[in-house]
Order: sequence, then C-alpha cells, then structure tokens
Amino acid sequence: MGLGISLSLAMLPIRFFQIGLSRQNLEKMGIHLVGYLVQDGKFINRLTRKKDLNNKFVHLHKREGFNRRSLMYERYHLCCFFFFLISLLLALFAQNFMLSTFLLIANILYNILPILLQQYYRLRVQDIKKSRPYNPGH
Repeated sequence: MGLGISLSLAMLPIRFFQIGLSRQNLEKMGIHLVGYLVQDGKFINRLTRKKDLNNKFVHLHKREGFNRRSLMYERYHLCCFFFFLISLLLALFAQNFMLSTFLLIANILYNILPILLQQYYRLRVQDIKKSRPYNPGH
C-alpha cells in the first residue's frame, strides 16, 4: 500500500514539488557540493574527462535530454521520499525511534538532497540557455 501511495504522489505534476529556491540560494545551502558525490557527478566526470577530452558535464546539444533525465531522476527520488516518509511514520507509530531516526537521515541524504540537486542543475541549464542559445547549425 505504501508503494502505491508513493508512486501515485510521485506522478503528480512536478511543479507541485518545486522548492522555488533560486540557484544562488541553493548554492548558499551547499547543494552544488552534493554534485561532487553523486553517480554522474563532478568527481566521476573529472576522472573520465582525463580519458575522454570531449566529455563535458552537460553538452550544449544535449540540454533537452538532460532536462528529461533530470525530471526522471527527480520523480524517482520523490517516489522514494514518499515511501521513506510513510515508513518513517509507521516506525514512529510503532514507537521505534531508532528506526525512525535512521529513516529520517536516510530520506534527507538519499532523497531530499538529490531532489534539490536536480532542481539546481535545471536552473543552471536555464542560465546556460539564456547566455548561449542553442544553434544546431553551428
């Protein structure tokens, strides 16, 4: 039942879950630092860039694909967030405070930070679009 509720909530329009923080506020919170630690993050990209000089974090011609992928990642973490939240509430109801604390910390690290990171990345791509419009002829 918790999984069904989580999936249903994660399928709501993504605008319901936008935090609404500016890129600068997210940077002040340190969200950009999380980008070093994630699977396709800056640390891994730097390691692979040494081998492949054409590898860049977001190729300008791949912006739209990046946005779709970013939204998919955010939906995944939203679904997990709701599942962890339901699990946390059940653990609290059962008065299992150690499990509740673990689920709270795990939810912040595994879901909330990546959700904010995806929103931050999309704001960065918007800034790139404004400064360098995509021109497929060049």
